Amino acid sequence: MDPTPPRLLKTFSVGGFHSHFGQVTYPPGGTYGPLRQNAFQVVGILEGRMRVNVDGEVFAVQEHEACLLLPGQRVYIQFHEHTPTEHNWGSLGPEGMPEDLPPRMEAWHGAVSLQLYNLVAWALEVGHDPRPGMDLQLHSLGVSLMREVYRLQQLQKGGVQDERIAKALQFMHAHCEEEIGVEDVARHAALSRQHLNRLFREKSGESLSRHLWRIRTEKARRLILETGLSLTEISDRCGFQNPFHLSRKIRERYGKSPRDLRQALWGEV
Repeated sequence: MDPTPPRLLKTFSVGGFHSHFGQVTYPPGGTYGPLRQNAFQVVGILEGRMRVNVDGEVFAVQEHEACLLLPGQRVYIQFHEHTPTEHNWGSLGPEGMPEDLPPRMEAWHGAVSLQLYNLVAWALEVGHDPRPGMDLQLHSLGVSLMREVYRLQQLQKGGVQDERIAKALQFMHAHCEEEIGVEDVARHAALSRQHLNRLFREKSGESLSRHLWRIRTEKARRLILETGLSLTEISDRCGFQNPFHLSRKIRERYGKSPRDLRQALWGEV
């Protein structure tokens, strides 16, 4: 999507070949469209909610849910009236769709899967890498994103939804700034710690604890790049023990200190 900049609180995006990814925050009562879609686009809500009108059919997308918009659709979106809405998105042009997927996928909306979340997060991370070849990687992630949506469509048709993973993800996103651990997340999802950890490893190849720190670190990186908050303020907002703990996790994940990340984007700070 190419939202109108004056209406936005913050936005950043990356693109390569036929794929495009971004993250944006709309103010309370913000709107998008109406417009005609020209790409397959997955829109996921991180915070807030939105009402989507697609060719006259209206549905709601809540926090930690997503929807698929299709080329040719007439789309109009209304964001929550009282709070900002932060969402991310990934799109793939029709010319970039792989042959093993239907040329016109069906409309869909539902809970964000772990894979869906990770693919967009990885794309936003890859897109800021200046090295050659990143465009091709972004295109590959765009294709993977559509394959994951198609998988979710088929699961939904069969009445199979992994609500346990969705509950765990929702809880971690909503409480990542608090001192929560694996036991808290498992309790919220009504599963044992061992069972939930096994589900996460099967679906993502990483433990639930590692994924929780991924969520915290990615949120901290966004705040480092998009705000002028101090490291103390960011560590408090993202559930780190202190600024030194935050800096260590950022360096482990991104290979740079928080200052280096901010300086690469903003210049000398």
